This record gives sequence, C-alpha cells and structure tokens, in this order.
Amino acid sequence: MTTVISSVVLLWIIGSFLSIVYYHQSKTEYINSVNQAAIESAFPNVHIRETTSDTQSFFRMQSQMEAYKQIGREEQAIGTFTFHQLFDKTSGVEKEFSGGKYDLNLSFVYPDQKKLKLHAKEYKEWTNETWNALENLPKGTVSEVAISFDDTYSLKEVQQKMNAIDSRDFSTSWYALNTGNEQKTSTKDEPLIDLTSTFGFPEFLDLPYEHKENQTHSTSKSNVLGMMKLLADNEETVQKVRQLDHSDLLLKQRYSYVKKHGVGVYGVVITGPTKKLLKLKNDPSITYASLGDVELWNWFNRPSSGTLMNQ
Repeated sequence: MTTVISSVVLLWIIGSFLSIVYYHQSKTEYINSVNQAAIESAFPNVHIRETTSDTQSFFRMQSQMEAYKQIGREEQAIGTFTFHQLFDKTSGVEKEFSGGKYDLNLSFVYPDQKKLKLHAKEYKEWTNETWNALENLPKGTVSEVAISFDDTYSLKEVQQKMNAIDSRDFSTSWYALNTGNEQKTSTKDEPLIDLTSTFGFPEFLDLPYEHKENQTHSTSKSNVLGMMKLLADNEETVQKVRQLDHSDLLLKQRYSYVKKHGVGVYGVVITGPTKKLLKLKNDPSITYASLGDVELWNWFNRPSSGTLMNQ
C-alpha cells in the first residue's frame, strides 16, 4: 500500500512539474490574451481587470478572469469567467455573473443605408425613448449609452469626434467594430444587430501577449488587428465564450476583412453624467441610441478608497 501511495504521489509531483514547465510565462500570457480578447470583443463596455492562473497536474491550467464594466467613473464587477485548459485547448468555460445573470441592454444598428431608410421610423422612436429616459432621470445619476452612427468611421475619426464634443463630460469605453459580417446577422425584418454577433474592443485594449504598451495610451489599429488575429487563431475558445458555431463566428473572414479594410467603427458605448450625455441628442450622425445601466452620481475622484474581501 505504501508503495502504491508513494507511486501516486511521485506521479502527481512529476505531472505538476511538467505542467509548470509547459505553461511557462510566455505561453500563459498568450492563453490569457486569447481568453481576454474572447470576452472583451463579445461584451460591450466589459473589460478584464484581474486574472489568476493556476497550473494543475498533467498539462492542465485554470484561469479566473474578473470582468468589470464602467458606469460613470466607477468600475462595476459583473462576474467571473473561469477557463479550463488542457494543453493549448480550452476544454471548458464557466461563467458566474453577479446576481446570477447579466442583462444585455445595449444594442447597435449597422449603417446599411437601405435598412436605415426601411426602419427609419423605428430607429427614431427607439432613440427618442432613450433621450426621453435620460431627460427624466435625476440629475445626480450617471448612465451608460450605446450609440450607432450613420456610417463606418475610422478609429481616429471617432476619437476626434468624441473629443470635439467634450470628452471631459463623458468617457468612450467601447467601440463596435465593422468586421464585414454585421449586415448578414440580421434579417430584413430585424433592424438591430444580433448581440451575439457583435464584435468590438475597449478603449484601453491591453493584451499581455501581443502588446506591452502602457495602458494610459488608448487603443491603436495595431492593437485591434492583434486582437482579431488572436480570435481567428483560437476559434474554439471564442465558441465556448459566445456559445456560437463556426458558421456564425467566421473569425478568419472577419480578421481578413479588418486587415484589408482597416479598423472601422460604426458605434460606441459612452458613459458619464446623465444630463451631459444629452449633448449627443441632436447629432445628425447618430442613427440610434440605447440605454444600458444607470447608477448614482460618481463623477468625481476619490482621494482615498479601498476594498475588503470575504475571509
């Protein structure tokens, strides 16, 4: 019996050592970059703030990613994504959302000129409902809004556009990316883009494997291309995060489109003081707006803060 136990222990030690060697720093960074890109590209205004990786015996690893969204100037935890790796493959993804669920209230319209004319009345009605909601909300609140443009613009054009309005009044937190397939994800009778097929990227796209840029610098075109390449090279992981099959994802085609046509943006998520967001109400380039979360006023800098964890 002692021999059997000793053999099992020795086998476990060897298996653990092999996993540590296999999941060296560079490989772990690459895997975590893929996982992070799969999440941040799929969920508007969501970014990964903390990642913990644990190697397990016999070429297995588990990574936990804490996901947050920005509402006003505060980050709100939305849940945890746990990735299970076997060698380089993602064997499973567990999602544990705060409160047991995550509401997808933000939506976008693709700038298909035919569809913009066909559904013009609906877009106007829905957008007016969003502006009316912002007008009726108390002044002491901050809100999250997704807006769609009348055309696809370059990343630089969108950033200049947002800055021209006055970036001190709100933050642009996520960009909806034109991957050449958005127009195909909705039928003639469905005016909104299917949220499961929306691709985008956060304002500060920081993938540890591909990019070592300081996070104080906003996202560049090369960052976005790097993200799309990670997704295209790791379709199985994206499938498990989005729960879609290959015919819906078309990741290699999307990557090729962005590589050929550049980083085109047709919508953004903005957040800030509710009344300040109304500055966009009469912008002729905005075809549609949807309201996400609303929180109490937090548009200020705290001189000191901290967090106590459960023990």
